[in-house]
Amino acid sequence: MYSKIEELYKKESAYNRITRKFFVVYAVSFFSVWIFGLLKHTYISIALVLILIYSMKVISEHELKKKFYISIQSDKTKDNTLQAEINKQEISIIKNHLILNKIYNEKNITNIINHYRNLVVPKSKSNNFWNIITLIITVIIPFINKDGINIEMMSSIFPYFISLIIVCGIIYWSYKQIFTLTKSLKGELRMYERLEEIFSELLVEINSDKICYNKEGDISMDEKEFDSSVNEYEEECKSSNYIKQLQWDMAIGLQEVDNLKPSKYLEKLLEKNVEGNLTIDEVEKELREYYNEKENKNEINHNELECDFVSARIVELLDEDKFELSVDYLKYIHKFLFQDVYEFAGEFRKVDFSKHERILNNDSVAYGDCNTLIESLEYDISLEKEKNYKEMNIVEVINNITKFSSSIWQVHPFREGNTRTTALFVEKYLFSLGYNVDNTLFKDKSVYFRNALVRSNYFNNYLNIKEDSSYLVKFYENLLLGKNNNLHSKDLIVKELFDKEN
Repeated sequence: MYSKIEELYKKESAYNRITRKFFVVYAVSFFSVWIFGLLKHTYISIALVLILIYSMKVISEHELKKKFYISIQSDKTKDNTLQAEINKQEISIIKNHLILNKIYNEKNITNIINHYRNLVVPKSKSNNFWNIITLIITVIIPFINKDGINIEMMSSIFPYFISLIIVCGIIYWSYKQIFTLTKSLKGELRMYERLEEIFSELLVEINSDKICYNKEGDISMDEKEFDSSVNEYEEECKSSNYIKQLQWDMAIGLQEVDNLKPSKYLEKLLEKNVEGNLTIDEVEKELREYYNEKENKNEINHNELECDFVSARIVELLDEDKFELSVDYLKYIHKFLFQDVYEFAGEFRKVDFSKHERILNNDSVAYGDCNTLIESLEYDISLEKEKNYKEMNIVEVINNITKFSSSIWQVHPFREGNTRTTALFVEKYLFSLGYNVDNTLFKDKSVYFRNALVRSNYFNNYLNIKEDSSYLVKFYENLLLGKNNNLHSKDLIVKELFDKEN
């Protein structure tokens, strides 16, 4: 959902379109001035500036389909300025997209605002003073000897030092300008901040539609009009298109745990499936034909094949209502997901193994013994069956689900696909318990989810490192409570494992 919003903004934003066209005009003018030396002529220089201003006006009028007038007076109260019109059109584009996809409501917009608010990099307080002091001390130290500061040596080197600072400053400034220009042409300059502003205005618009105001801006409802008890309850139901899109988002997002990306062909097929033009069975049939043709030409990309088929199977499985809290159902999920990819789909491993983890500096979690996989899983599931989630508050639910999913994953019963199988097993389990699950979290944070499982099971007695499930708790808080915990894999790095090398 977020990627589509961002692509729409980068492509359709009036500000981005105007910026790109004006850049072309500005670049042509700049090179014309440079090649023909026009700056030597005062009148020509003034004329070029006026032409650039007029070009900006013409481009803006063409893109916004509205007449503008150049004025030297600033009146911020008017809403017919260029910036105000750009704002209106950007809000209109985003609003139409939300309405078309049936997600134009207060809850969704609030979630989107929180998403972009987390992406906006906060401006840190200036440390220029201390930076300058540090620089001065660093420069002075080489000139200090037993007799004090060698002023004569400093004065002889000082001009070269100043020249070096100026050159470095010019290089840094040029880099910043090129970086800013690149982001601007891509439509990414202040994109997150602008999207947060747009959705905030849409949220205000939705809320203001619910209340009447008088000319003075005060609420003009009497006491009886504030009584909402007379309103009927309205059933809220999400469109099948919206739910299907979330399922695909989760399915493809989970492939990130193994660094798998979908083929362009699947992306086309899933759009048809979301729109209702293809069933999931037809999608799988199209995929088989596509990869049979690729195999005949010896052009198969096995990573894409795995991503495509497993993603389709995940979507198909999410549509199934059945769930059983058992070892057999866990095996069923694995066989269902990987039937098109692995010969050992649905079979437990017969060897012990380890896996290098980046957050552990290539150390590994201690996985379950291959000789006791069934016994370990049956023990964990038998404990889970004794729990009564109806009697728990949501904090207890999250703590218990965290422990259960962590235990299942630690056994690692399959040779491949354990994280994806565990995620589907736990999600189906949560559905069976009556909980709503935010699939977008698996889309955006599947790598974090796996790393959190690693941290909840890793211990090192030699370095006194204990299992830490707090990161997995944060994931489930976001999943079940809609909280906005910051989930970053870099926070899960076990620093002690990296420090021991130094």
